[in-house]
Amino acid sequence: MEVLSAGEKVHIIERRVFAGQPRRHFIGEIKVATPHAIRISGYAWLYDIKSGTYVRRPGLRLRVIYLGAGMIINLIPQEVDIDSIRYTKDESGIARITDGKEYGLDLNELITD
Repeated sequence: MEVLSAGEKVHIIERRVFAGQPRRHFIGEIKVATPHAIRISGYAWLYDIKSGTYVRRPGLRLRVIYLGAGMIINLIPQEVDIDSIRYTKDESGIARITDGKEYGLDLNELITD
């Protein structure tokens, strides 16, 4: 039985293995899912130390991601347009992703350095 299915939208946090490794996230829609991997279309996000936030890399990407303990996967509601998702911080410094409408996900409890 598969935990993830084609058509679902996800936010993936890749855990860092060593200090200094870039912080990477991926936001996209699953095209194909198996018990061990997903093929996903979406956007790569990298943490920019200078600005203190995540920056979306240019261009839509198609990736195969092997599912394992090295990541955290958050489901995104179907109605959310992944093209409109942005990273923000509130006045207290809480990082979150939002579509600028009703969807928002606090990330601070998910990211450990």
